[in-house]
Amino acid sequence: MPEYLAPGVYVEEVSFRSKSIEGVSTTTTGFIGPARYGPVDLEPDIITSLGEFERVYGDRQQLDFTDVGLIHNYLWHAVRAFFEEGGKRLYISRVFRPDQNEGGAIISDGFARVRVPAGGTAAGADDAGVHNLPGRHGKSAFGE
Repeated sequence: MPEYLAPGVYVEEVSFRSKSIEGVSTTTTGFIGPARYGPVDLEPDIITSLGEFERVYGDRQQLDFTDVGLIHNYLWHAVRAFFEEGGKRLYISRVFRPDQNEGGAIISDGFARVRVPAGGTAAGADDAGVHNLPGRHGKSAFGE
């Protein structure tokens, strides 16, 4: 509060200490990166354990990229470390670049496909004809 000593003269004491940083929860975060499989075009998925991540996005096996070959699955390692260090909720967004031929046409769009014989069912397909992929948001496109 300013102190008034004389007309036009004001004295106000100001602390020169920097304000302390408030603590915030570090148990929720988000990761973006390539994974073995999983949804690519949905809102970031919330994961609460490494086991759930492996069911939806795959295990720790190396990723095979056509242009650079095998690389470590850094997203899996980050998720494992996050949960080992006490993390509770993790938002995951998988990135994916479709394979293209020399002409630029997409030859692999990342969606699972299964051929269903006429009058039969495919392995892993339920009675409604929806393919049961790992994870809660698995997508499939039945093609020929």
